[in-house]
Amino acid sequence: MVPPTVTTLSVFAMVVVMAANASSLVHAQAPKDSGPAVVSMPDFVMSEDARAAGIDGVMRFSVSLDETGVVKDARLLAGPAWPCKSRPETQIEKVRTTARYNILAARFTPMVKNGEAKKADFVFDFKIGTAYKDAVKRRHAASGALSRAVDAGLVEGRALSLAAPIYPVVARQNSASGAVQVWVLIDEAGKVERAGAMNGHQLLQDPARDAACGAKYSPTTIQGQPIKTAGMISYNFRP
Repeated sequence: MVPPTVTTLSVFAMVVVMAANASSLVHAQAPKDSGPAVVSMPDFVMSEDARAAGIDGVMRFSVSLDETGVVKDARLLAGPAWPCKSRPETQIEKVRTTARYNILAARFTPMVKNGEAKKADFVFDFKIGTAYKDAVKRRHAASGALSRAVDAGLVEGRALSLAAPIYPVVARQNSASGAVQVWVLIDEAGKVERAGAMNGHQLLQDPARDAACGAKYSPTTIQGQPIKTAGMISYNFRP
């Protein structure tokens, strides 16, 4: 598991447009210290059945780069999100596999330490669907424009009701514990529409997601208009 202190990159925010040949990156003049940034990545194409299943949100990967910015490995840590009243296993796996392929085929600038290119291990957030579109919209929206969903950060403190997650017996038997953050999309009526774990022990991710799906909120409005709200709910499992 990658420590939570490792830098997290976001696919929508880190794309770098470069006309130079990618192989010249290692020799290009670089800052004394700089982290990896995306140079190129294949377009992510979600299948129609995955789209129909409502798969959305963020997938978090542990990514390893060599000294030239070539991806050597990408390992899923958590995600994505899907509607609370379903579990489209086949479509979820397709989306995870496609996202991993995109990351493996991507090219990054290398990590630079003291002016020297180094290998790097970092956490990479891969946003899809509504999460991707809203992130781009918020980044580029004109002043005063409304995005489809407002990112409200940590939202458990704003809940009208928030159930405690079930601690599975198998998780206790395996000494699984710690925090799990769940990305949620709250609809205009204040109900959690979709949810997906963002981190934490694999045995605890589903219980945390199930609990998040049962959270209730007051509707969020802007200028009197109900809107969707995206945010995080954090759960802490103690043995």
